[in-house]
Amino acid sequence: MKKPISYILFCVAGILIFLVYCAPVRGAEGPDGTGVKPSARPSVILVSDFSLDAGAGEKADKGLHGPLQVRKRMREMVDRPEESPQDKAKRITSTLADSIVAELIAKGVKGARIARGVEPSSGAWLLEGEFLEYGEGDRLKRAVIGFGSGAASMEVRERLSEVMDGGLRPIYDSTVGGSKNRMPGAVVTKNPYVAGAKYVMTKNAPDREVKKLGTGIADKILEYMKAQGF
Repeated sequence: MKKPISYILFCVAGILIFLVYCAPVRGAEGPDGTGVKPSARPSVILVSDFSLDAGAGEKADKGLHGPLQVRKRMREMVDRPEESPQDKAKRITSTLADSIVAELIAKGVKGARIARGVEPSSGAWLLEGEFLEYGEGDRLKRAVIGFGSGAASMEVRERLSEVMDGGLRPIYDSTVGGSKNRMPGAVVTKNPYVAGAKYVMTKNAPDREVKKLGTGIADKILEYMKAQGF
C-alpha cells in the first residue's frame, strides 16, 4: 500500500530530529576552530619554555670587510655585552614563560612554569610552543638564534592541551583553523596577520618586547577560557 506524502514527511522529520539530538555535542569554538571543549576549568596552567634553537651562525657580515667590519663589531660590543646564542635563546624563552605566568596570575588564573621532562599533573592545562622562521622556498622551520643565522624575525606557534589521566588532549593550536600549511616545512604567506601567525617578533627584540608578547599570549588564553565559560 502506498504511503501518503504527509506520512513520509513526518518520518523524515523524525529522523532528522533524532540525528540532531544524538549527534556529539561540540563545544564553543576556540581560536583553533576545532570546537573541542575542555572538560573543566584548569587547576593550573603550566607553561613550558617555547622551543628555540641556538647555533653559532656567522659572526661576520658578508658585506663588510677590513676596518669597517671591525668598527661595526666594536660598536655592537659597546652597545650590548657579548651574549652567546645559547644564553640569548635561554633568556628569550625564560622571559616569555615568566611573562605569560605573570599575566595569568594578575588576571586571577593560577599559572606556573614547568621544566621539560616533568610530568604535568592531571587537571592542569599545559602550554607549549615554538619559534619559527622562514627558510629557503618560503617555508617555515624552527628558528635559530645565532650571529647572522636565518631570518631577522620569528613567528610563534602555541599549543594548549588539557592534562588527563590518559595523557594530553589538545584543545587549542594556533596553527590550526585558518590553513593546514602552518606547520614547519609548509609554504606560507609572509603576512603576519593570517590565521596561525598571530605573533611576530625580531630576534634582537629587547626584553620589554618579549614580555609584551607573553602578555598577548596569556590574554589570548584568557579569552579562550572565557569563550568556554570558565
